[in-house]
Amino acid sequence: MSSLIALGKMKEFSVRHGHYYSVKGVVEKSDGRGKSIGFPTANIKVVAKEIPFKGVYAVEVKIDDKIYNGVANIGYAPTFNRKEFMAEVHIFDFSADLYGKTIEMFFIDFLREEKKFCSVDELVNQIKRDCESARKALEQSILNAPDGI
Repeated sequence: MSSLIALGKMKEFSVRHGHYYSVKGVVEKSDGRGKSIGFPTANIKVVAKEIPFKGVYAVEVKIDDKIYNGVANIGYAPTFNRKEFMAEVHIFDFSADLYGKTIEMFFIDFLREEKKFCSVDELVNQIKRDCESARKALEQSILNAPDGI
């Protein structure tokens, strides 16, 4: 039987375990596509006991003991045919350089499956909707982090 994490059932995981599932990693330099389309991302290789289901998530990100809200894609970024499995997180209202820093992402809610888009414009429009959905999910998060983290 598959785990809740592998199925992307982050709310259920949080209820059952009393904390959010998280992954940690060092922010790596990437191709800069996120920044070029208006959604800069911090990219980390996902090395975890259990790998989350490929898709888009509402997340909280811990950087230097501070918590920020964001939206993350876990997978291969199929619109751009990336070969490496990674996590890309767009942190809301954040602009500092994170290259080389270790960050931790807490998965609050699954928003949608990863998808290949026909154009960059279509992707940008979906990211805007994902950001709105993530903000709503984070407002309603069951554990009311950061105390719940």
